[in-house]
This record gives sequence, C-alpha cells and structure tokens, in this order.
Amino acid sequence: MLAQWREQAETTQAETVAAVAAMPDVVTPRDCQIVDGRDWEHAMAGLPWSDGDLLAVGSSHDGPLARVFLGSTATRIVRHAPVPVVIVPR
Repeated sequence: MLAQWREQAETTQAETVAAVAAMPDVVTPRDCQIVDGRDWEHAMAGLPWSDGDLLAVGSSHDGPLARVFLGSTATRIVRHAPVPVVIVPR
C-alpha cells in the first residue's frame, strides 16, 4: 500500500511541477521530494534541509474555524517544520 501511495504522490508531484512550470512569470521549483517516516516529525527530519529553504503548505477548505484554514495534516506538518513555512490558499 505504501508503494502505491508513493507512486501516486510522485505522479501528482510531477504533474503539479509541470503545471507550475507552464505558468508565466513563475519560477519552477528547484527541488521537490517525497519522504516518509513513522510520524510527521521523522518525515520532516528525513529531508535534507539547507539554509534559506522554505516549506510551502497548501491550505484546505476542510480546516476547522479554530485553525482558520489549516486541516489537521497541514497543522502537524507545520508544527514539525524546521524551516520557515508559507501557507498558500487552496
């Protein structure tokens, strides 16, 4: 099951990067990675972060009002991010 999820994530990521690259006046992402771990803390630690890196997280319309516009998954990702985070609207 994990292999299927990873394959789906890789396909979606490649499609998204191609769509972004096709936009006028948008810089194509330099590096995109898919990682896993036993929890969000370990998954985030599995990335080779460098000085100046930034994590972009998409918001969700499913996020409860108390979290304004972040769903539970995005909230956990942001909590464990070792770099600055930018949250972009869905």
